[in-house]
Amino acid sequence: MLKCGHQCPSVCGEKCPEGYCHACGDHPAARVDMMEFKDYAQINPDETPIVVLSCGHFFTTETLDGATGLDKVYTVDRKTGCYAGLGEPQETISVPRCPDCNLPIRQFATKRYGRIVNRGVMDEITKRFHLHWLRELESLEQRIKETVDALPDARTIRATGSMAAYDKADKLDKELKSICRKVGEDQQPTRRLFDAMRVAKRRGATGLREGMAALELEDIAPSAPSLDKQIILRSRLARLQLQDPVLRSKFRLASTGDWHAQPPPRAQTHTFLRDCELLATECEKEKLPRMAVQVILHYARVTASLGSGARGGPPAASPPLLLLPPQTSKRTERRPRRTPTRRGRSSGPQPTSAARPPSRARPPSRARPPSRARPSSRPRWS
Repeated sequence: MLKCGHQCPSVCGEKCPEGYCHACGDHPAARVDMMEFKDYAQINPDETPIVVLSCGHFFTTETLDGATGLDKVYTVDRKTGCYAGLGEPQETISVPRCPDCNLPIRQFATKRYGRIVNRGVMDEITKRFHLHWLRELESLEQRIKETVDALPDARTIRATGSMAAYDKADKLDKELKSICRKVGEDQQPTRRLFDAMRVAKRRGATGLREGMAALELEDIAPSAPSLDKQIILRSRLARLQLQDPVLRSKFRLASTGDWHAQPPPRAQTHTFLRDCELLATECEKEKLPRMAVQVILHYARVTASLGSGARGGPPAASPPLLLLPPQTSKRTERRPRRTPTRRGRSSGPQPTSAARPPSRARPPSRARPPSRARPSSRPRWS
Protein backbone atom coordinates (compact mmCIF):
# COMPACT_ATOMS: atom_id res chain seq x y z
CA MET A 1 0.00 0.00 0.00
CA LEU A 2 1.05 3.55 -0.70
CA LYS A 3 1.02 6.37 1.82
CA CYS A 4 -2.06 7.80 0.13
CA GLY A 5 -3.95 4.60 0.97
CA HIS A 6 -4.28 3.26 -2.59
CA GLN A 7 -2.88 0.00 -3.85
CA CYS A 8 0.75 -0.14 -5.04
CA PRO A 9 0.84 -0.22 -8.88
CA SER A 10 4.20 -2.03 -9.08
CA VAL A 11 5.12 -5.73 -8.90
CA CYS A 12 6.02 -7.69 -5.79
CA GLY A 13 9.66 -7.38 -4.79
CA GLU A 14 10.06 -3.81 -6.02
CA LYS A 15 9.97 -0.78 -3.79
CA CYS A 16 6.52 0.86 -3.72
CA PRO A 17 6.81 3.98 -5.89
CA GLU A 18 5.47 6.96 -3.96
CA GLY A 19 4.05 9.62 -6.24
CA TYR A 20 3.14 7.13 -8.98
CA CYS A 21 -0.32 6.23 -7.70
CA HIS A 22 -2.71 5.28 -10.45
CA ALA A 23 -5.69 6.91 -8.71
CA CYS A 24 -4.24 10.17 -7.39
CA GLY A 25 -0.78 10.39 -8.96
CA ASP A 26 0.71 13.20 -11.04
CA HIS A 27 1.51 11.15 -14.18
CA PRO A 28 -1.80 10.13 -15.78
CA ALA A 29 -0.70 11.20 -19.30
CA ALA A 30 2.65 9.38 -19.24
CA ARG A 31 3.04 6.83 -22.01
CA VAL A 32 3.76 3.55 -20.29
CA ASP A 33 2.84 0.96 -22.93
CA MET A 34 5.21 1.06 -25.92
CA MET A 35 3.40 -1.73 -27.80
CA GLU A 36 -0.14 -0.32 -27.75
CA PHE A 37 0.88 3.31 -27.02
CA LYS A 38 -1.36 3.62 -23.97
CA ASP A 39 -1.12 6.25 -21.27
CA TYR A 40 -0.93 5.52 -17.56
CA ALA A 41 -4.60 6.38 -17.12
CA GLN A 42 -5.65 3.86 -19.79
CA ILE A 43 -4.11 0.73 -18.23
CA ASN A 44 -5.18 -1.45 -15.35
CA PRO A 45 -2.31 -1.89 -12.82
CA ASP A 46 -3.81 -5.16 -11.61
CA GLU A 47 -3.37 -6.72 -15.06
CA THR A 48 -0.30 -4.81 -16.25
CA PRO A 49 1.70 -3.45 -13.29
CA ILE A 50 4.40 -0.85 -13.76
CA VAL A 51 8.12 -0.72 -12.94
CA VAL A 52 9.82 2.58 -12.08
CA LEU A 53 13.41 2.97 -13.25
CA SER A 54 16.22 4.92 -11.58
CA CYS A 55 15.90 7.73 -14.14
CA GLY A 56 12.29 8.40 -13.10
CA HIS A 57 10.56 6.97 -16.16
CA PHE A 58 8.17 4.06 -15.67
CA PHE A 59 6.61 1.50 -18.00
CA THR A 60 4.53 -1.65 -17.89
CA THR A 61 6.27 -4.93 -17.18
CA GLU A 62 5.43 -6.22 -20.66
CA THR A 63 7.15 -3.23 -22.27
CA LEU A 64 10.30 -3.45 -20.16
CA ASP A 65 10.50 -7.22 -20.40
CA GLY A 66 10.59 -6.99 -24.17
CA ALA A 67 12.92 -3.96 -24.25
CA THR A 68 15.49 -5.55 -21.92
CA GLY A 69 15.30 -9.04 -23.43
CA LEU A 70 14.36 -10.77 -20.22
CA ASP A 71 13.58 -14.00 -22.07
CA LYS A 72 17.33 -14.38 -22.83
CA VAL A 73 18.20 -15.14 -19.21
CA TYR A 74 14.94 -16.89 -18.20
CA THR A 75 13.00 -19.73 -19.76
CA VAL A 76 9.36 -19.08 -20.64
CA ASP A 77 6.54 -21.60 -20.35
CA ARG A 78 4.82 -21.69 -23.73
CA LYS A 79 1.46 -22.66 -22.29
CA THR A 80 1.15 -19.99 -19.60
CA GLY A 81 3.63 -17.39 -20.88
CA CYS A 82 5.21 -17.11 -17.41
CA TYR A 83 8.88 -17.36 -16.57
CA ALA A 84 9.65 -20.93 -15.51
CA GLY A 85 13.37 -20.97 -14.69
CA LEU A 86 16.87 -19.71 -15.40
CA GLY A 87 18.28 -19.72 -18.90
CA GLU A 88 21.76 -19.41 -20.38
CA PRO A 89 22.07 -16.77 -23.15
CA GLN A 90 23.74 -17.95 -26.34
CA GLU A 91 25.03 -14.51 -27.32
CA THR A 92 26.56 -11.46 -25.69
CA ILE A 93 24.14 -9.07 -24.00
CA SER A 94 24.48 -5.31 -23.73
CA VAL A 95 23.41 -3.40 -20.65
CA PRO A 96 19.65 -2.61 -20.99
CA ARG A 97 18.67 1.04 -21.19
CA CYS A 98 15.60 3.18 -20.63
CA PRO A 99 13.39 3.37 -23.75
CA ASP A 100 12.90 7.14 -23.29
CA CYS A 101 16.19 8.65 -22.11
CA ASN A 102 18.54 5.78 -23.05
CA LEU A 103 20.19 5.76 -19.62
CA PRO A 104 21.47 2.40 -18.33
CA ILE A 105 19.14 0.54 -15.98
CA ARG A 106 20.62 0.23 -12.49
CA GLN A 107 20.27 -3.07 -10.71
CA PHE A 108 20.11 -1.45 -7.26
CA ALA A 109 17.03 0.55 -8.28
CA THR A 110 15.20 -2.21 -10.22
CA LYS A 111 15.51 -5.71 -8.82
CA ARG A 112 13.37 -7.33 -11.50
CA TYR A 113 16.06 -6.85 -14.14
CA GLY A 114 19.07 -7.45 -11.91
CA ARG A 115 20.08 -10.72 -13.61
CA ILE A 116 20.12 -9.35 -17.13
CA VAL A 117 21.84 -6.14 -15.99
CA ASN A 118 24.59 -8.14 -14.28
CA ARG A 119 25.02 -10.31 -17.36
CA GLY A 120 25.24 -7.23 -19.56
CA VAL A 121 27.88 -5.71 -17.26
CA MET A 122 29.94 -8.92 -17.35
CA ASP A 123 29.73 -9.10 -21.14
CA GLU A 124 30.85 -5.47 -21.36
CA ILE A 125 33.82 -6.16 -19.08
CA THR A 126 34.69 -9.20 -21.18
CA LYS A 127 34.65 -7.10 -24.37
CA ARG A 128 36.97 -4.52 -22.82
CA PHE A 129 39.27 -7.28 -21.59
CA HIS A 130 39.32 -8.77 -25.07
CA LEU A 131 40.04 -5.44 -26.83
CA HIS A 132 42.79 -4.49 -24.36
CA TRP A 133 44.78 -7.69 -24.82
CA LEU A 134 44.05 -7.72 -28.54
CA ARG A 135 45.87 -4.38 -28.87
CA GLU A 136 48.71 -5.68 -26.69
CA LEU A 137 49.11 -8.78 -28.85
CA GLU A 138 49.11 -6.71 -32.05
CA SER A 139 51.98 -4.58 -30.74
CA LEU A 140 53.84 -7.70 -29.60
CA GLU A 141 53.45 -9.33 -33.01
CA GLN A 142 55.13 -6.29 -34.54
CA ARG A 143 57.99 -6.64 -32.06
CA ILE A 144 58.23 -10.35 -32.90
CA LYS A 145 58.63 -9.50 -36.57
CA GLU A 146 61.39 -6.98 -35.82
CA THR A 147 63.19 -9.45 -33.54
CA VAL A 148 63.07 -12.23 -36.15
CA ASP A 149 64.38 -9.93 -38.88
CA ALA A 150 67.35 -9.01 -36.65
CA LEU A 151 68.52 -12.62 -36.15
CA PRO A 152 72.12 -12.95 -37.45
CA ASP A 153 73.47 -15.50 -39.89
CA ALA A 154 76.65 -17.55 -39.65
CA ARG A 155 78.80 -14.93 -41.36
CA THR A 156 77.71 -12.22 -38.93
CA ILE A 157 78.34 -14.50 -35.93
CA ARG A 158 81.86 -15.23 -37.18
CA ALA A 159 82.58 -11.55 -37.75
CA THR A 160 81.14 -10.10 -34.54
CA GLY A 161 80.65 -13.05 -32.20
CA SER A 162 77.67 -11.25 -30.65
CA MET A 163 74.60 -13.14 -29.41
CA ALA A 164 72.63 -10.01 -28.47
CA ALA A 165 69.83 -10.80 -30.93
CA TYR A 166 69.17 -14.14 -29.23
CA ASP A 167 69.26 -12.53 -25.80
CA LYS A 168 66.64 -10.06 -27.01
CA ALA A 169 64.53 -12.93 -28.34
CA ASP A 170 64.74 -14.74 -24.98
CA LYS A 171 63.64 -11.57 -23.17
CA LEU A 172 60.66 -11.18 -25.51
CA ASP A 173 59.79 -14.86 -25.01
CA LYS A 174 59.65 -14.35 -21.23
CA GLU A 175 57.36 -11.36 -21.76
CA LEU A 176 55.05 -13.45 -23.93
CA LYS A 177 55.02 -16.17 -21.30
CA SER A 178 53.96 -13.63 -18.68
CA ILE A 179 51.13 -12.42 -20.95
CA CYS A 180 49.95 -16.01 -21.40
CA ARG A 181 49.57 -16.23 -17.62
CA LYS A 182 47.74 -12.89 -17.43
CA VAL A 183 45.15 -13.90 -20.03
CA GLY A 184 44.75 -17.43 -18.65
CA GLU A 185 41.44 -18.84 -17.50
CA ASP A 186 42.24 -18.06 -13.86
CA GLN A 187 42.50 -14.35 -14.70
CA GLN A 188 39.32 -14.09 -16.75
CA PRO A 189 36.70 -11.55 -15.49
CA THR A 190 34.03 -14.22 -15.11
CA ARG A 191 36.36 -16.49 -13.18
CA ARG A 192 37.51 -13.71 -10.83
CA LEU A 193 33.92 -12.72 -10.13
CA PHE A 194 33.03 -16.34 -9.42
CA ASP A 195 36.00 -16.66 -7.02
CA ALA A 196 34.88 -13.49 -5.21
CA MET A 197 31.36 -14.89 -4.84
CA ARG A 198 32.71 -18.17 -3.48
CA VAL A 199 34.93 -16.42 -0.91
CA ALA A 200 32.07 -14.17 0.20
CA LYS A 201 29.78 -17.15 0.57
CA ARG A 202 32.36 -18.99 2.66
CA ARG A 203 32.86 -16.02 4.96
CA GLY A 204 29.11 -15.55 5.41
CA ALA A 205 28.50 -19.23 6.18
CA THR A 206 27.28 -19.54 9.77
CA GLY A 207 26.35 -23.21 9.82
CA LEU A 208 26.98 -26.57 8.23
CA ARG A 209 24.31 -26.09 5.57
CA GLU A 210 25.75 -22.78 4.34
CA GLY A 211 29.24 -24.29 4.34
CA MET A 212 28.13 -27.23 2.22
CA ALA A 213 26.40 -24.85 -0.21
CA ALA A 214 29.67 -22.95 -0.60
CA LEU A 215 31.48 -26.19 -1.42
CA GLU A 216 28.87 -27.15 -4.02
CA LEU A 217 29.41 -23.77 -5.67
CA GLU A 218 32.90 -24.89 -6.71
CA ASP A 219 31.47 -27.63 -8.95
CA ILE A 220 29.79 -25.12 -11.28
CA ALA A 221 32.85 -23.01 -12.07
CA PRO A 222 32.25 -21.10 -15.31
CA SER A 223 34.49 -21.63 -18.31
CA ALA A 224 36.06 -18.84 -20.32
CA PRO A 225 33.79 -17.25 -22.95
CA SER A 226 34.57 -17.71 -26.62
CA LEU A 227 36.16 -14.26 -26.97
CA ASP A 228 38.52 -14.80 -24.05
CA LYS A 229 39.31 -18.31 -25.26
CA GLN A 230 40.53 -16.89 -28.55
CA ILE A 231 42.78 -14.46 -26.69
CA ILE A 232 44.27 -17.33 -24.67
CA LEU A 233 45.02 -19.37 -27.79
CA ARG A 234 46.30 -16.39 -29.74
CA SER A 235 48.77 -15.46 -26.99
CA ARG A 236 50.15 -18.99 -27.07
CA LEU A 237 50.34 -18.85 -30.86
CA ALA A 238 52.31 -15.59 -30.68
CA ARG A 239 54.90 -17.32 -28.54
CA LEU A 240 55.24 -20.11 -31.12
CA GLN A 241 55.66 -17.49 -33.86
CA LEU A 242 58.76 -16.26 -32.03
CA GLN A 243 60.22 -19.64 -31.07
CA ASP A 244 59.90 -21.15 -34.55
CA PRO A 245 62.34 -18.86 -36.44
CA VAL A 246 64.68 -18.65 -33.44
CA LEU A 247 65.01 -22.45 -33.27
CA ARG A 248 65.54 -22.78 -37.02
CA SER A 249 68.22 -20.07 -36.89
CA LYS A 250 70.01 -21.95 -34.09
CA PHE A 251 69.85 -25.16 -36.12
CA ARG A 252 71.45 -23.42 -39.11
CA LEU A 253 74.27 -22.12 -36.93
CA ALA A 254 74.71 -25.54 -35.34
CA SER A 255 74.98 -27.19 -38.76
CA THR A 256 78.01 -24.97 -39.57
CA GLY A 257 79.54 -25.37 -36.12
CA ASP A 258 78.99 -21.72 -35.12
CA TRP A 259 76.56 -22.36 -32.21
CA HIS A 260 78.34 -22.92 -28.92
CA ALA A 261 75.84 -21.56 -26.39
CA GLN A 262 73.79 -23.62 -23.96
CA PRO A 263 71.29 -25.19 -24.09
CA PRO A 264 71.62 -26.75 -27.54
CA PRO A 265 68.67 -26.32 -29.93
CA ARG A 266 67.79 -30.01 -29.80
CA ALA A 267 67.13 -29.73 -26.07
CA GLN A 268 64.56 -26.95 -26.69
CA THR A 269 62.77 -28.73 -29.54
CA HIS A 270 60.89 -31.28 -27.47
CA THR A 271 59.09 -28.60 -25.42
CA PHE A 272 58.26 -26.65 -28.57
CA LEU A 273 56.76 -29.68 -30.33
CA ARG A 274 54.74 -30.61 -27.26
CA ASP A 275 53.30 -27.07 -27.03
CA CYS A 276 52.40 -27.23 -30.73
CA GLU A 277 50.61 -30.52 -30.25
CA LEU A 278 48.55 -29.26 -27.30
CA LEU A 279 47.67 -25.97 -29.01
CA ALA A 280 46.62 -27.65 -32.27
CA THR A 281 44.33 -30.00 -30.35
CA GLU A 282 42.68 -27.10 -28.50
CA CYS A 283 42.24 -25.13 -31.72
CA GLU A 284 40.47 -28.10 -33.29
CA LYS A 285 38.28 -28.38 -30.21
CA GLU A 286 37.35 -24.68 -30.33
CA LYS A 287 36.70 -24.89 -34.12
CA LEU A 288 39.50 -22.50 -35.10
CA PRO A 289 40.91 -24.18 -38.24
CA ARG A 290 42.96 -21.20 -39.44
CA MET A 291 44.85 -21.01 -36.16
CA ALA A 292 45.32 -24.78 -36.13
CA VAL A 293 46.90 -24.65 -39.61
CA GLN A 294 49.40 -22.02 -38.44
CA VAL A 295 50.40 -24.22 -35.51
CA ILE A 296 50.89 -27.24 -37.80
CA LEU A 297 53.12 -25.18 -40.11
CA HIS A 298 55.33 -24.14 -37.17
CA TYR A 299 55.51 -27.79 -36.12
CA ALA A 300 56.48 -28.91 -39.63
CA ARG A 301 59.26 -26.30 -40.04
CA VAL A 302 60.95 -27.12 -36.75
CA THR A 303 60.60 -30.86 -37.36
CA ALA A 304 62.26 -30.45 -40.77
CA SER A 305 65.15 -28.55 -39.18
CA LEU A 306 65.47 -31.23 -36.52
CA GLY A 307 65.67 -34.00 -39.10
CA SER A 308 68.11 -32.21 -41.43
CA GLY A 309 71.14 -33.55 -39.52
CA ALA A 310 72.00 -30.39 -37.61
CA ARG A 311 74.74 -30.82 -35.01
CA GLY A 312 73.00 -28.95 -32.22
CA GLY A 313 73.74 -31.42 -29.46
CA PRO A 314 73.58 -35.13 -28.76
CA PRO A 315 71.35 -37.21 -31.02
CA ALA A 316 67.78 -37.00 -29.83
CA ALA A 317 64.89 -39.34 -30.31
CA SER A 318 62.52 -38.79 -33.20
CA PRO A 319 59.90 -36.09 -32.48
CA PRO A 320 56.39 -37.16 -31.60
CA LEU A 321 53.80 -36.95 -34.31
CA LEU A 322 51.28 -34.13 -34.13
CA LEU A 323 48.18 -35.82 -32.76
CA LEU A 324 44.83 -34.48 -33.92
CA PRO A 325 41.36 -35.91 -33.30
CA PRO A 326 41.33 -39.43 -34.83
CA GLN A 327 39.30 -40.04 -37.96
CA THR A 328 37.53 -43.29 -38.62
CA SER A 329 38.71 -45.24 -41.65
CA LYS A 330 36.20 -46.72 -44.08
CA ARG A 331 38.62 -49.37 -45.35
CA THR A 332 36.99 -52.76 -45.66
CA GLU A 333 38.68 -56.15 -45.47
CA ARG A 334 39.17 -58.08 -48.69
CA ARG A 335 36.87 -61.06 -48.88
CA PRO A 336 38.26 -64.48 -49.82
CA ARG A 337 37.92 -65.40 -53.45
CA ARG A 338 35.32 -68.00 -54.40
CA THR A 339 35.78 -70.44 -57.26
CA PRO A 340 32.78 -71.39 -59.40
CA THR A 341 31.67 -75.03 -59.60
CA ARG A 342 30.26 -76.86 -62.57
CA ARG A 343 26.71 -75.81 -61.76
CA GLY A 344 27.69 -72.12 -61.48
CA ARG A 345 27.66 -72.00 -57.69
CA SER A 346 30.61 -70.90 -55.63
CA SER A 347 32.31 -73.59 -53.62
CA GLY A 348 33.31 -71.27 -50.71
CA PRO A 349 36.69 -69.78 -49.84
CA GLN A 350 39.66 -71.78 -51.07
CA PRO A 351 42.10 -72.93 -48.40
CA THR A 352 45.66 -71.71 -48.52
CA SER A 353 48.47 -73.86 -49.78
CA ALA A 354 49.59 -74.64 -46.22
CA ALA A 355 46.14 -75.86 -45.13
CA ARG A 356 44.93 -77.39 -48.46
CA PRO A 357 43.96 -81.06 -48.05
CA PRO A 358 45.57 -83.63 -50.35
CA SER A 359 43.74 -84.06 -53.61
CA ARG A 360 42.12 -87.42 -54.41
CA ALA A 361 43.45 -89.57 -57.21
CA ARG A 362 41.47 -89.15 -60.37
CA PRO A 363 40.09 -92.47 -61.75
CA PRO A 364 41.43 -93.44 -65.15
CA SER A 365 39.21 -92.56 -68.02
CA ARG A 366 37.68 -95.36 -70.09
CA ALA A 367 38.81 -95.74 -73.61
CA ARG A 368 36.22 -94.79 -76.13
CA PRO A 369 35.50 -97.15 -79.00
CA PRO A 370 36.38 -95.87 -82.40
CA SER A 371 33.51 -94.11 -84.01
CA ARG A 372 32.02 -95.55 -87.14
CA ALA A 373 32.19 -93.49 -90.24
CA ARG A 374 28.87 -92.31 -91.42
CA PRO A 375 27.98 -93.07 -95.03
CA SER A 376 28.00 -89.99 -97.11
CA SER A 377 24.67 -89.03 -98.63
CA ARG A 378 26.30 -87.16 -101.46
CA PRO A 379 26.57 -89.20 -104.69
CA ARG A 380 30.00 -89.95 -105.96
CA TRP A 381 30.63 -88.65 -109.45
CA SER A 382 32.76 -90.72 -111.56
